[in-house]
Amino acid sequence: MKTGRKLEFYKKDMAMDADTELLEKISLNESASEMGEEKEKVLGNNNHAAPSLISRLQEGTSALNIYTADEEKSKTPPENKGQIIFYDHKNLKWVEWEGSIPSGAVSIWNEEASRREYVCAEAGYSVGFFSESKGPYCYYSNADQEHRTSHFRMLVNKNNGEVLEWKKGSFGSIPPKSVPSYPGVNVFVGRNRYGLGKVDLRFEAFFLPQNGKEKCYKEYEVLSVNTPKK
Repeated sequence: MKTGRKLEFYKKDMAMDADTELLEKISLNESASEMGEEKEKVLGNNNHAAPSLISRLQEGTSALNIYTADEEKSKTPPENKGQIIFYDHKNLKWVEWEGSIPSGAVSIWNEEASRREYVCAEAGYSVGFFSESKGPYCYYSNADQEHRTSHFRMLVNKNNGEVLEWKKGSFGSIPPKSVPSYPGVNVFVGRNRYGLGKVDLRFEAFFLPQNGKEKCYKEYEVLSVNTPKK
């Protein structure tokens, strides 16, 4: 074969090799681009995000957060649980109901109903009563009706460390150190001959649940702290 024809074939071979190399590069670039798109889909960084996968990841994260919170709550020593009402009377606390009456729960004997009643408060700050004879509920009054809830707090006087007294009040009057249903709220623990309820300063009256209704009275007693200062 002549030298000229050999050179021509050599050039064609080089051109084919170059085309093949170029095609391989294009293929690699396309694969990389596809991989990038898939990565973005998984991460949810573009409009082609995979919602089902992201949803599962979010659910997993949410479940982990709940588990962590519950785990930390379970590690809290019983003596450190609850919300302190007065920082100079730290034995008195509102403690979340966990299925059994906590030690030191504040109670009265209701002669009218012939039962022991424990002071409780629901999330909306209304005060009511808990009685074992009426199930795991806090009974309280609001908007002219009697209500009950299984999510509530109980008033606890740890080791009877605070001196508590029921003092007379009327028409919205309350004594010093009256026990509120929540720090800073103008709703206080009260009672009369018919049982436990709330003294609401907005209405200058005492309210309690009774026979499915909310009853209102202008004279009552208010729970107060009378522990001597050290």
